[in-house]
Amino acid sequence: MGLLDLVAAEHPYIYDVDLQATGLPSVKPPASAARSGDHYERELLEAVVWLTCEVRPRALIVENVPDLVDGRALADLRKWR
Repeated sequence: MGLLDLVAAEHPYIYDVDLQATGLPSVKPPASAARSGDHYERELLEAVVWLTCEVRPRALIVENVPDLVDGRALADLRKWR
């Protein structure tokens, strides 16, 4: 199961976490390379946001996303609630 398929309610044991750590792959998996209009990284980031909202960990680490804090391309994702 991948992150895009994860439904937190189906795995109640994940609600008791102190740290949620995630990061985008440096190299895209072959399955995503074949997609037209690939938005794989953004889909993963959105899945992380949804999971974080559901699980509510005490801390969150997101690695490998330098534009997450101040990049224009992800500005709408930062405001997403």
